[in-house]
Amino acid sequence: MLRRAGGEARGPDVFDELATNFDELAAVLTDVADALRGSSATDSRSVLELYERWTRRGSSALAEALARAGVVPTRGNGTVH
Repeated sequence: MLRRAGGEARGPDVFDELATNFDELAAVLTDVADALRGSSATDSRSVLELYERWTRRGSSALAEALARAGVVPTRGNGTVH
């Protein structure tokens, strides 16, 4: 999986592939983390943490988890009411 020190290719360069596709990999891992976090929200504190994470990320998986918990997340115009 890795290139040898002498430069001889023994297959794909894993580090190059990870570097090339890093943004996509990070997005997949973040989506999985959001889905897992959403499915584990069982009390009011964890729902609040979901909401706080949703305000930072805007993830649809987090919004769905909040809706299942009875919270409808909405974006305001940035003012305090």
